[in-house]
Amino acid sequence: LLAFNYNPVEREARTESFPLAREKGMAMILGGVLNRGQLTTKSEELFESPPKWMTPQISERLRGLYQISDDTGISLPSLALRFVLANPSVTVALIGAATPAEIEENVEAASAGPLPPDIHQAVEDLVKEPG
Repeated sequence: LLAFNYNPVEREARTESFPLAREKGMAMILGGVLNRGQLTTKSEELFESPPKWMTPQISERLRGLYQISDDTGISLPSLALRFVLANPSVTVALIGAATPAEIEENVEAASAGPLPPDIHQAVEDLVKEPG
């Protein structure tokens, strides 16, 4: 199991870890898909008192994801899970849940399949990758 972040706002693993795993024939088991729980609900308090991990880049991406959620009516957890599961390198996404309703929402999101292409691209565009 490799530990790294891969979600709609943090995708550094895609440039090094994913290619290495493919090369070695390793399965990719992801944790952190909901970004330390920050992709479960919208919280303006998060921006008012940002945690240490919230860089200006992450803050901008998170605000963009909030806007996509507002524009599409797709919840943050569903956006995150459906985005991550669309990557063919991902074998398993470990998702935490505090309530039965959260489990049901996560199962429903995973069962819904990938995001529509235009929404997937909008989430993709939140991160400007090098190159």
